[in-house]
Amino acid sequence: MIEILSIGNEVLSGLVVNTNSAFIAQMLQKHGLCVGRHTVLSDDPVQLKKGIEEALARSSWVVTTGGLGPTFDDTTREVLSDVFASPLVLHEEILLDLEKRLGPLPHLSNQALFPKDAIMLPNPLGTAPGMILSSARGRLIAMPGIPQEMERMLEKEVIPYLCKHAAVETRSFTEDLYFALISETELNPILQEMKRKTKELTIGIYPSLGKIRAHFTVKGLEEKRAKALLFSLREKLMSLFPQNIYSSHSGSLAEVVQDLFVSQNKKLAIAESCTGGLLSLLITQIPDSSQYFLGSIVCYSNEMKRDVLKVTSKTLKEKGAVSREAVLEMIDGVFHTTKADYALAISGIAGPSGGTEDLPVGSVCIGIGKRGEKSDVGLILAPKDRLMVMEFSAHFALALLWRRAAFNLLYFSPL
Repeated sequence: MIEILSIGNEVLSGLVVNTNSAFIAQMLQKHGLCVGRHTVLSDDPVQLKKGIEEALARSSWVVTTGGLGPTFDDTTREVLSDVFASPLVLHEEILLDLEKRLGPLPHLSNQALFPKDAIMLPNPLGTAPGMILSSARGRLIAMPGIPQEMERMLEKEVIPYLCKHAAVETRSFTEDLYFALISETELNPILQEMKRKTKELTIGIYPSLGKIRAHFTVKGLEEKRAKALLFSLREKLMSLFPQNIYSSHSGSLAEVVQDLFVSQNKKLAIAESCTGGLLSLLITQIPDSSQYFLGSIVCYSNEMKRDVLKVTSKTLKEKGAVSREAVLEMIDGVFHTTKADYALAISGIAGPSGGTEDLPVGSVCIGIGKRGEKSDVGLILAPKDRLMVMEFSAHFALALLWRRAAFNLLYFSPL
């Protein structure tokens, strides 16, 4: 097991958000290295020494970040020298490199003082090299706390070293699968049964707006067997939920939709009301979205719906803006105004006011149209917080768009 130690009073107090631990854990997991614990320690030498000794006693490897800088509160090197009984010595080659890159700055020689027995890790982006220490006390890798420096050192030096030297029990193999338009209660029994049958398997279920991420971790197996197990689990779930499961490096539905539309050479245009342009933002955050996305009409008012999209005054008066009929006419308006192959329209009540007994706050009507075919339009109920209504609706709409484009399936009951 690998333990990550974040060192620094600024992290412990919350003055600095601890993004380093998250990045390290993600990268280690990505390379099959098992993280068992995250710990945050202060710069106080007594507390720091105690925390490091405890981590070394319980973990196969300890990876630290922070406390290697030149200021008076950076005490990690001195503490590690004490813990590993390895005196600090001046590394001439490190000092020469620092002077060559930065000039003869005051106190630069302090940055070249490291435990005698340490294996040094270069840091071309900063003044604080990393180090690897190993003894009967345990094994530890120390990196600087500045994110850019740490990230480069982790990828170029630390991960290759751990992949070569970490024992089997420290290795893990992971896979993420993403599901859309399905509930946790539908997935949970299947995943629970998979976990019950395989002791080496750990499963995490992480719902978010419009999707669910299932994270699979296999420990205690050699790589070939672990990957075969993950493959069989993926195939099983794909057979059970063929129209709900999707693949994505980032998990982004917008990314999946873009790949799908570009591969099919199809174009999309949308009309947004209650989401106020948020759906367009999700789409255009993905680079090269212009390959398929023509644009959006943010028709927030009834006047815009009527004047730009040609939603009839009769529909707005008799059925209301949040109705299947209005959204169908919004879709027709998008097709009339653009040359899109697909049209998506959203209209809802974000609140906090405006709800009725029949249409409470959170009522959102979403429609997906495919040119020349029947449109899929229906009503959903989003969480009643205003921002949540907007976010939930936008992500749900992306999921509906993916389902229609991928499988040409209608989600809602026909009118």
